[in-house]
Amino acid sequence: MKSFVRFFLGSWLLLVLGPAQAQQAYVSMSNGDLVLLDVNQCTSQIIGNSGIPMFDIAISPGGTLYGNGANNILYRINRQTAAITQVGPLNPPPGDDFNSLVFSDNGTLYAATANTTNLYVVDTTNATNRTVGNVGYQAAGDLTFFEGNLYLAARNNNLVRIEPGNANQSQLVGRMNANSNIFGVVTIGTLDCRDGRPRMYALGGNELYEVSTTNASVTRRCTNLRLNGTIYGAASVLEASTQIRAQAGRDTTLTLCNPTTALLHLDPLPGPKDAGGTWQGVNNAPLTNTTYVPTTALAAGTYRYHYRVGDGNCADTATVTLNVGVPDPTWPADTVLCTNQRWSIRLNDPTASYVWQDGSTGPSYTVASAGTYTVSIRTVCGSTTSSVRVSYDDCGTCPLFLPDAFSPNGDAHNDVFRAVHDCQFTEFSLQIYNRWGEVIFQSSDPAVGWAGSYLGNPAPPGTYTYRLRYRLAYDSSVPYARAGSVLLLR
Repeated sequence: MKSFVRFFLGSWLLLVLGPAQAQQAYVSMSNGDLVLLDVNQCTSQIIGNSGIPMFDIAISPGGTLYGNGANNILYRINRQTAAITQVGPLNPPPGDDFNSLVFSDNGTLYAATANTTNLYVVDTTNATNRTVGNVGYQAAGDLTFFEGNLYLAARNNNLVRIEPGNANQSQLVGRMNANSNIFGVVTIGTLDCRDGRPRMYALGGNELYEVSTTNASVTRRCTNLRLNGTIYGAASVLEASTQIRAQAGRDTTLTLCNPTTALLHLDPLPGPKDAGGTWQGVNNAPLTNTTYVPTTALAAGTYRYHYRVGDGNCADTATVTLNVGVPDPTWPADTVLCTNQRWSIRLNDPTASYVWQDGSTGPSYTVASAGTYTVSIRTVCGSTTSSVRVSYDDCGTCPLFLPDAFSPNGDAHNDVFRAVHDCQFTEFSLQIYNRWGEVIFQSSDPAVGWAGSYLGNPAPPGTYTYRLRYRLAYDSSVPYARAGSVLLLR
């Protein structure tokens, strides 16, 4: 049944290879021929005829070629002559055929059938098999390991990524947009990473297409391979082996709350790791202190650091993701605002999620009426709930104005940000905050304003937050507060 369907629909085969020497694959044909395909030259050569068509073939880590015959018997195949030796019957479910084989690098022979969606493991000593999971897709004709991941060529030209230890979590990569049906997948290439990393290809009719393992799209690479008959399966040495490359370790994530230590050690990375690489920080800038990162100046946020080792195709990279947070963000005290004043409560932790009392989820909330305002904050360092009570007052008969922008350029016009008023104060406090919530200026003298500097240096242009607290002489028992933002222009 399988050979008729393949002949009627045409034949497709998926390959994976690198660009240098020994780019060869063994191909089994519908007439029983075993063919050696030279991908570099886009040519093929018949090795011999096994006498029985092989629905698929696979090479073990030790170099032995196996095939499952159209009669559902597992064979060992001589790679020089195509002569076969019977191992034993595969015994598929009634009315079904085994059509997909591949070895892992530890010698496990995986298999799949045409009509079920199960993944099997086959004993190469006697051909007995057992089910190890359900991938959810019917096999079109082959399995392959590509860069450590197991792939299945499924029906309808679908490419499926399989997790062998948890086959139920298989994922569809995409549909291979070829003109004919794809029946198989195979990985070929060299063991030396200097020859280039493997690439996945498909054979359809007499043409060779490169396949993306990101979305399963295909691009034609070779034409007129002069293959006689229908392709049933393919195999290469690299399917059961792994290219030798540099090892940078595994990606990892670190969480830092309220950083107090001067330096954070990024190493050791988990997993095998080669020495001699380099560390890079934010924007790929080299780390000046090897594997140590200064943390006391880090604001809340996410930072990524990369360890790179090896050259060219042999290189590998591991990433450390550092999440910096504050378990208890700075929260304003209860506040009295002047009539008709609006106040924006701003929280500046980009790693946090927020839920306000009305269900809104932004990092800021605008207050326009009296009441109690509550927010639940979840950060990498934990969760907390805070609230502030806001009331309003007419602020007496004392008008007080705060500009929304100033330009400290020395032209004696709007050079200083200060309160413009005709008031008598018993208490006065003006504070300026940068975007990280740090106090960069404060004054208790109504006549002294901010000239746009911080630590003796001009502050960068941008928006800054202010908070003004005061008591008026006419009734010093009532505290007043204003909060807002001012734009510094240069």
